[in-house]
Amino acid sequence: MAATFPDLKPNERQMTLGAYPTKTFRTMAGTTVKRRYGNKKFGYQLRLTFANRRDRDILQVVRHYENIDEDDRFELPPETFAGVTTTGQSSSPQRPGLRSILRSPDGCLWEYAGPPSIQWAGNEISSITVELVAELNV
Repeated sequence: MAATFPDLKPNERQMTLGAYPTKTFRTMAGTTVKRRYGNKKFGYQLRLTFANRRDRDILQVVRHYENIDEDDRFELPPETFAGVTTTGQSSSPQRPGLRSILRSPDGCLWEYAGPPSIQWAGNEISSITVELVAELNV
């Protein structure tokens, strides 16, 4: 398992939920049939923006990216989802709250979808955007 992702609260989060592994077939009659090949969703996408931060915070994210192997996957710390409501969260594992679904979707771990993007504002203030994808942990 890779080094822990920096424990920073992002200014913005954008998430696309995952999907089951599915294949769609078209019959000769023109109808479609879908075949599901698994019981767990994968491919969750998460975009985190850490805006107008001190360079030392930005450097934590850059170091994390630089110090992991391409195939390393990791969990996200609780601070990444600070402020996400857990209203209505059940203590039942069959009905997890929103924060736990976002933090660790159904047996998935996070990996970088590509390199982070950095914008320098000057005076040791920068912004960084990170795009992550959650894949099944095998």
